[in-house]
Amino acid sequence: MSMRFYIHTMGCQMNEYDSELISGLLKKEGFEPALSSGEADIVLVNTCAVRELAAEKAYSYLGSILKKDKKSEQTVVMCGCVAEQDGAGALKRMNGIDLVVGPARIREIGRILKIFLKNGKRKDFTGDLSVDWKEDALIDRSSGEKAWVTVSKGCNSFCSYCVVPLARGREESRPAEDIIETAAGLIKTGYREINLLAQNVNTYGKDKKDAGGFPELLSKVAALEGAFRVGFKTAHPRDFSEKILEAAESSKKIMRNFHLPLQSGSDRILKIMNRGYDTKHYLEVAAKVRRLSGSSLTTDIIVGFPGETEEDFEGTLEMFARAAFDSAYMFKYSPRKGTAASKLGDSVPKGVKEERLARLMALQRKTGLASNKPLIGTVQEVLIDGATRSGGKVCGKTLSEKQVFFEAGKELKGFVRVAVASAGPFSLKGELVK
Repeated sequence: MSMRFYIHTMGCQMNEYDSELISGLLKKEGFEPALSSGEADIVLVNTCAVRELAAEKAYSYLGSILKKDKKSEQTVVMCGCVAEQDGAGALKRMNGIDLVVGPARIREIGRILKIFLKNGKRKDFTGDLSVDWKEDALIDRSSGEKAWVTVSKGCNSFCSYCVVPLARGREESRPAEDIIETAAGLIKTGYREINLLAQNVNTYGKDKKDAGGFPELLSKVAALEGAFRVGFKTAHPRDFSEKILEAAESSKKIMRNFHLPLQSGSDRILKIMNRGYDTKHYLEVAAKVRRLSGSSLTTDIIVGFPGETEEDFEGTLEMFARAAFDSAYMFKYSPRKGTAASKLGDSVPKGVKEERLARLMALQRKTGLASNKPLIGTVQEVLIDGATRSGGKVCGKTLSEKQVFFEAGKELKGFVRVAVASAGPFSLKGELVK
């Protein structure tokens, strides 16, 4: 009987992609998936280091696995950004962890596991952040509707609070022909949404001679034959190109959600964050996005960055209202080891962070509702996203990535038309158009 593996994924879309890649690579080597960690011979935990809480959750989960499910012969592997960040330190912190494998080294996961199963030597495989893209062809995709396709790895921005350049290395663009070939194959197989994934899609191709830029790549993928959409995550406001808007304007297949992390509405804080733009520039970009019909604008905000005053935070509230964000991911700041901001301490008290976050969330409910209300009475083409907990209802997403809930009455897949009947701050409700 083949050995069985179980993958627990934490964090961002990049980790979701990596977990699918790990699964494909292990299947190639003859391993079989298990339904739970308790049934598995090999447990892999793909971790996230974006915030201190995320990293601690990773160790907490690993601790629960080791306490409840660990058998003497079970192999436990830490993968992802915490693995790259802590390296051999993770092996010292938790004796039950057998292997630590960084994001780039997961492409060697089959070989690494086979060596360990033979010699039983605990080891960390980190430090080498180069990528061999050909292994990505083996990815084991978990959904039949949506697929992530990485266009680059790593990041060159070095925002002062961010561990990504430390955990995933410098930016490296994937060959355009490889991306297009992968997308074409997925569409032919039946995938209806292709999501081009990078830490910063706007800088795609800048590290390669004659690679072309991201707007050109986006247009080429959108020009492929088939019934599908193409979206992308994430774009940096500093490097935003109007050519992306022009590409979206010229193709009905390109999704119209623009995720542009603001992080702070204070120019002083943005400078300390090393974001490379000010609030004036951001609002100019936001205005250009809003001129594209049917577009949505989403963002990330960090509350309580070191030295953030009440005046700084008021600036964030003002920017949030002016940009009228459709939705946002909002976080309390936590220092990350090795980043420039970690040297600044953590000066904003926890209670102040929580109070500011609550105020921002209240504002987001208002801007979200205001952006959703105009869609009442319209008919939207949505891609089925999955069943809800309520019987008979399913969730779909519009071209601008707004969630729509509606009763289906039967199992549905693919694209359907939905008449929007009501709106809330975070989603829409409607009726299926037959």
